[in-house]
Amino acid sequence: MEYLTALLTLAQTTVVTAPPPFEIGREVRILLAAITYAVVGILLLYLGFWIFDMFTPGHARNKIFHEGNIAVAIVMGFFILGLAVVIHGAFSI
Repeated sequence: MEYLTALLTLAQTTVVTAPPPFEIGREVRILLAAITYAVVGILLLYLGFWIFDMFTPGHARNKIFHEGNIAVAIVMGFFILGLAVVIHGAFSI
């Protein structure tokens, strides 16, 4: 009997609340943050590519696009992939 009384008391005091209202401002802030992180990440990737290209013999762009050197393209692709992982790790903190 005590169990039933406690259950009825709990049922009477429980208040059901509505979900929070949809806030467009929060969604816009999330979108702007995502765009900002994407732009900064792309700029950092380009800067890393440019610095790596400065310290390697020849110009990687010419080797890849004009001479068609697939080996240089693979090395630069893995470099960009590794740099992207590092940038992602820095942004994920």
